[in-house]
Amino acid sequence: MKSYGGKTADERRAERRAQLIAAARELFIARGYAGTSIRAVLREAGLQERYFAENFSGMDDLLAAVHDEVDAYFFDSLMRDVDRSDPPAHQRRTILTNYITAIEKHPAWARIKLIETVGVSALVDERRRQTQEKYATAAVAFMPVPRAGSTLDPHILARAFISGMNGIIIDWLTGTLDIDTDQVITHGNALFDGVLEALNARQETS
Repeated sequence: MKSYGGKTADERRAERRAQLIAAARELFIARGYAGTSIRAVLREAGLQERYFAENFSGMDDLLAAVHDEVDAYFFDSLMRDVDRSDPPAHQRRTILTNYITAIEKHPAWARIKLIETVGVSALVDERRRQTQEKYATAAVAFMPVPRAGSTLDPHILARAFISGMNGIIIDWLTGTLDIDTDQVITHGNALFDGVLEALNARQETS
């Protein structure tokens, strides 16, 4: 494959895509998605107009890409320093602490993921749904099998937990809830304990 400056065409395209995503992320933080245009992103990235169409079908497609990038950071933080030999309750608290700490470190990224993406388009709505499913699947791994005869679906309960947790985080980020990080984590653990009780699971002590 022909290369220029030691980079292949695919490498240069990937580099331009990364530039557009980085530029959009900073503009979404400063102006919000609604206040950001394609022209502004191109200017921030220092790229010509043809390179936008090369990578994205529209602004909502770019927003979805920014969402994926910031969410990867948060999702990858979940299992950091989790010892699977620890009691399950301790593991759950560590995971939730990791997640909330990551959000506290990058609250503007969390606002993009949880707030800026709401009601934008069907494409972005689908990306949000896929993300919720990813987190719900991760949560199910820390749930017991329902007792015999139960009609409860752990995955549905996990989705309810994720939705409730996101609601707490959004209100925390926007200042609607005047609570500190430890309180966010404590309430998140209480939500998950409620799910476990619904599944009639024996509660472990941390």
